[in-house]
Amino acid sequence: MEISNKKGELLFKGEFILDNIEEVKEQLILLSSKIKTKEVKLNLIDVVEIDSAGIQLILSFCKTLKEDGIAYSITKINEDILNILEISGLGRFMNLV
Repeated sequence: MEISNKKGELLFKGEFILDNIEEVKEQLILLSSKIKTKEVKLNLIDVVEIDSAGIQLILSFCKTLKEDGIAYSITKINEDILNILEISGLGRFMNLV
């Protein structure tokens, strides 16, 4: 999983799965400490696979952002990933735009 920060937009590329969850978690911790804006957009268009561990990590990251006073929205999302979030009912806990 690659995560990059471009002008207040976090771009996620790759797989959000149990096999790489610890690596992704470490990347998110580092990124969250560097966020200097009041709003962050999450771009998940290039996420090709997600499982329950990945969804849980995204939810946890969004909760951390909110606790830090940083507004967030998911502005772009892969259609397959969106379907998974909608079917699971977890999409309602994310700020999907």
